[in-house]
Amino acid sequence: MPWVTLTEQEREAAIARADLFFHHNISVGARPKYGQNITKCQHDLRQGRIGEVAVAKLRGGRVLNEVGNYRLPDVVDADGSPLEVRATKYWEWMSLLMHPWRPDDKGDKYGRPYFLAGIDRNDEHRVFIAGYCYLDWVVERHDRFWGDRANNNRPCYWIEAPHLQVRFE
Repeated sequence: MPWVTLTEQEREAAIARADLFFHHNISVGARPKYGQNITKCQHDLRQGRIGEVAVAKLRGGRVLNEVGNYRLPDVVDADGSPLEVRATKYWEWMSLLMHPWRPDDKGDKYGRPYFLAGIDRNDEHRVFIAGYCYLDWVVERHDRFWGDRANNNRPCYWIEAPHLQVRFE
């Protein structure tokens, strides 16, 4: 399970791009879902983008998604394969959360690997890639991973890091 270290430029570019997404969403009237605080939404976008840049760096690929286009994958690796990324700073949980009703968690994305990136709370330049899994594998084991562990009335699949595949080509 590798660590990826981002340069200051990579980290700053990730944050700037996340902020661009955030301001675009506000300008088109998008509002936080599930009662989230707007500041938390911006924070989540930033850490998500940092995770995407780290996975792209690990896989020799590039971050692909564009402002306003949520159908594109988060990352395309060196051979052109689409990848999805979920990032967190919550090491005590270190679980890959998948909400099946999200547009990017169903349909054509079932065949894409989802990577879990853990961002070092003390140094956002360091990102731990915990592993990956496929949504269809999770759905087959519905009862084992389904739940509302955050007690926020928003159940989803919680795949703990030990259940993720950790072999990276």
